[in-house]
Amino acid sequence: MKKWIYLLASAVLALLLAGCEEGTEAPWETAGTLGGAVENSWSASVDKPSASVPFWTEGENLIFSRNGLELPVPEAYQNRIKLEFPEESGHCRPLYVCRERDGEAEDSWIFSICYLDQVGFEEWLTRDSFGSYLFARDNSGYYLYTYPTDIHFARPEEGGEEERPWTELDEWGTTVPDILLSRNSALSEYDVFSLYRQESLYEGAHATAVCHPDGSTQNPVYFLLSQP
Repeated sequence: MKKWIYLLASAVLALLLAGCEEGTEAPWETAGTLGGAVENSWSASVDKPSASVPFWTEGENLIFSRNGLELPVPEAYQNRIKLEFPEESGHCRPLYVCRERDGEAEDSWIFSICYLDQVGFEEWLTRDSFGSYLFARDNSGYYLYTYPTDIHFARPEEGGEEERPWTELDEWGTTVPDILLSRNSALSEYDVFSLYRQESLYEGAHATAVCHPDGSTQNPVYFLLSQP
């Protein structure tokens, strides 16, 4: 009798464990209302939550939070995109990398959101900024939006069945900077061209240096020097 009770209890326990495993997978497959965190990427197929990037549902949006920056993902796109959370250090750190989940590796990228400290900001100013723009800043740094510039060349011809889903996701991606600005009160809109409308980059004391490239006093070059 004890043997039968033991076997019955073992069978019931096995069924309970199986039910738990199935229950943890379904919300991820449907991008439903599961709250928690994810590790280095998220998509509808992820089935291994961890404690690195918290997320929760809010209405029809799935909200992700990284470094205090909250990114809402609408329900309409939760099964169609993949978010990556690169663990990189340096002066320019990617916070969110968004890809089309079912796209090819070389043309699935939709946009990235990066954080720049002051050094990263100044380095970005001196480089080719094609395919990126600064859209916000807070008390500690700047936020950069980067996007593909030639992605449509790898797509089928305009109007093809494969083109329409990408265009829709691409158009949503272009609204993300405004969404982040309205969602995150610590951010303020930033216009990088304002730098060129001010007398100097830094406030405080300045010194003027004069350079004579040809060794004569003709056509001098003046430098306005500042120390951060």
